[in-house]
Amino acid sequence: MVEAAIGIDTDQFGSFSRETDRSGSQLDAARAKIMAGFEKLPRARVGLASEGSFRPHPDIPFLGIGSELILMVDRKKGIELAAYNAGPQTNFAHAVVQDVDAAFAFGQRAGFPEHGLIVMACHKISPSPHTMLDKNVTDAASLETAVKKALNLCGSAFVETDMRANRNPTRMAAIGRATADLVRRFHSRCPRCSHRGFDVTDRLAGLPCACCGQPTDVI
Repeated sequence: MVEAAIGIDTDQFGSFSRETDRSGSQLDAARAKIMAGFEKLPRARVGLASEGSFRPHPDIPFLGIGSELILMVDRKKGIELAAYNAGPQTNFAHAVVQDVDAAFAFGQRAGFPEHGLIVMACHKISPSPHTMLDKNVTDAASLETAVKKALNLCGSAFVETDMRANRNPTRMAAIGRATADLVRRFHSRCPRCSHRGFDVTDRLAGLPCACCGQPTDVI
């Protein structure tokens, strides 16, 4: 039987809207979520959790990169398996707007209202969630209300895509791809001991150049 651990505030491990910084890595946050789930459901043997990370593309301006991690922990068998999906298939974006029309134009580009939005106050083009924050922007009326509130406070509003999975179908699809990778890893066994999760865990670059002998980026 699969059961959700209801009542856990996962924002305590880090929030996309910046009220709480994530301490540690994606893997650390996923482990913390699973441990909280085990505390909520002490009879559970296996825990599953996801953790996402989003950032601008390092080489292509205005393109975002999404990275999803799915972690499975079987605490009775001592198995921990992590799987991943990363790529530009994300609507991760934001805009600083000075009027409601600009906010709606951004929302249209971001897939709103199927994809949720987050609106917060803005100071010198930087988001200020502690001044004003609305994480429940799911329709035209709530978007207009939130943007007007931010404009009244500081003259501009910071509008961004809501990257929480339950408000972001694009991210749900990425989590699905990461889950498929987890299934693949689960069925991949070590040829010697049959332990699950036999897979590439790291890539070591530095193959020497044939001309000068210096290390390169080649594996």
